[in-house]
This record gives sequence, C-alpha cells and structure tokens, in this order.
Amino acid sequence: MRAISLLGKPYVWGGADLTGFDCSGLVRFIYDQVGIPVPRTAAGQFSAAKPIDLAGLKPGDLLFFRTQGRRISHVAIYTGEGRFVHAPRS
Repeated sequence: MRAISLLGKPYVWGGADLTGFDCSGLVRFIYDQVGIPVPRTAAGQFSAAKPIDLAGLKPGDLLFFRTQGRRISHVAIYTGEGRFVHAPRS
C-alpha cells in the first residue's frame, strides 16, 4: 500500500525520496519506511535477495528484470494479483 500511494511521483534517475524515484530508489524508500535496509541499486538488491518461486509471491516481494542484456537492471515491488509497482522511466 505504501508503494501504491506513491503512484504519479516523477521518475528521477538516482532518485530515492518524495521528489522522485528510480526503480531501486523506490524500493529502498519503501523498505526503509518499514525498517528493512536494502542496497541502493537493483543489482545490489538482487544480490541481497533470497530467491522464491513465482507461485509463492506475496505483496512486498521484489521482482527483478534484465531489461538491458544479461545483468539485472530493473526492480519492482509485487502488490498481489499479478500486479506490481515500479518506476520505469521518465
């Protein structure tokens, strides 16, 4: 719900506060709000994450994407019912 409440905030590359977010900045901001420290980048968050099966996804879990080749380059927060919140682009 915290991530959904931020829909419409501007995309800002490197952003991690209420003035604007990039994908990993959004994750870090939300997780910080609930007391869970996470690395700053999508790749760092991926490295720190514990893999789970897609069938076991719960709201708040992170989804990682390879949008630029073989490395992790994007992250989103799963909200349930096959949906997620992310900061994709400006």
